[in-house]
Amino acid sequence: MKELEETPGVWSVSESTALTQQGKVLRNISRAENVDSRMERRVMAHIRSWQVARMLRRDFNLLATHIFFRMLKAAPEEKKAIEQLIGEILAQAAVLKFAVKNIPGVVIDETFEVETIPVRLFSRDISFLYRAITSLDDSFARLESAFRRGVVSEKDFREMARPGRQAWSDLRVLIFGKTWQVATESGMNALK
Repeated sequence: MKELEETPGVWSVSESTALTQQGKVLRNISRAENVDSRMERRVMAHIRSWQVARMLRRDFNLLATHIFFRMLKAAPEEKKAIEQLIGEILAQAAVLKFAVKNIPGVVIDETFEVETIPVRLFSRDISFLYRAITSLDDSFARLESAFRRGVVSEKDFREMARPGRQAWSDLRVLIFGKTWQVATESGMNALK
């Protein structure tokens, strides 16, 4: 975790948790840092949508680590399913970007707070996942801007964002199994 400790604007809280420049919790860092891989690239993600910032801070390191190890030993059909779900996130981002682009006067609101999140990329699949989630961020930021300007209703906002969020959720369920979905659903039911 030495590299993380030397990352400007990131403060280590414990072995697996850190705080971003904005004081938000970044989870499961030690899992991603402990992956021994021939490939490594470190990036500072500049995220504008709260949805993707949350996905990156909460899920990305754990999901990336599990995907990395799963891809090492998975059968070809399981590898293909993982790649297809990552591709689905990218596809949903493109569909949403196109839909929002056709709404008159939609530009990304410059008042959005940009959250800076350190990310370690340690395989081709994880780089593909990162590209998919940053594309989703761009689309969600455009949609959120349309919502803030009153061009899109709250109902339309939720409906348009649902496929991208669902693609992310489907990938999590495939990687973590049914127990992850049940835990998420029971947590959501507790909030109702």
